[in-house]
Amino acid sequence: MDRIFLLPGEFHATKKPCEISTVLGSCVSICLHNSGSGLAAMNHYVFPESSNPDETDRGRYGSTAIDLVIRSLLAVDPIVGHYTAQIYGGATPLRTEAATGVSSGIGERNVAIAEKLLAERGIKVTARKTGGPRGYRIHFDTSTAQVRVEEILGASERAATIKKKRILIVDDSPTVCKVLQTVIASTNEFEVCGVANDAYQARDMLVSLEPDLMTLDIIMPKMDGISFLKKVMQFKPMPVLICSTIAKEGSAIFNDAKAAGASDILDKDTLQLYQGTDKVLSVLKPKLMSALARFSPNRASI
Repeated sequence: MDRIFLLPGEFHATKKPCEISTVLGSCVSICLHNSGSGLAAMNHYVFPESSNPDETDRGRYGSTAIDLVIRSLLAVDPIVGHYTAQIYGGATPLRTEAATGVSSGIGERNVAIAEKLLAERGIKVTARKTGGPRGYRIHFDTSTAQVRVEEILGASERAATIKKKRILIVDDSPTVCKVLQTVIASTNEFEVCGVANDAYQARDMLVSLEPDLMTLDIIMPKMDGISFLKKVMQFKPMPVLICSTIAKEGSAIFNDAKAAGASDILDKDTLQLYQGTDKVLSVLKPKLMSALARFSPNRASI
């Protein structure tokens, strides 16, 4: 079965059985299903509505995203009674309240607009899991209309159960991956939870593994590291250490990586990979610590 992962502002409609997944905080996803034809769709929107009447990014706002996904299905089967809906998300993550001192209420308003527009369309809501202090990781099986929901532990909860910081390595070089794994495994502070060779593998691992930190190369197949970094910072901000030979300090790429949200940047040449693991450790470990220390979770939220 194919697996589809949605970023904020995206939706996927299909008649082919697949699993559609996403990660939600205050955002909301609506899962629509037509049991007769097998049609199904899921979206992921960020805000209840836009204050800009000329807004073109319609998928990010519930007021337009919900209509967009419903119309995509009704274009195939126009009988509204054939569809059911499920609503997920709309949490108020504790980190958001801690950072601001108040609840923004975005999660509640995202849920409210889903309930309102589905009722206006006459589509029955058969299941919902919304609100609360934790985010959700959801997986929608379009062949059965079943949704598997996993609650995401907050940073303080993870800290109570995990001693070592978990690192996802993203690099298309087997040699680099092997060296980094070996060196990181030798530390008391870190452990490798996964290795991805491109951005698409990394995207799935971010959802399934929930790493605390990611090392990220820039030159990779399918999608370059800076483009992927921008997407990560949009839907799931986290500490990221860019590890690349082309991100020399002061270069345009160095500045682009910082602007995209990199917590720190490591010139891979300084690791001197063929000079032994002690040399790599002496350079890599301080950079990993720096990336964690410099990351600010207040820069964005899911």
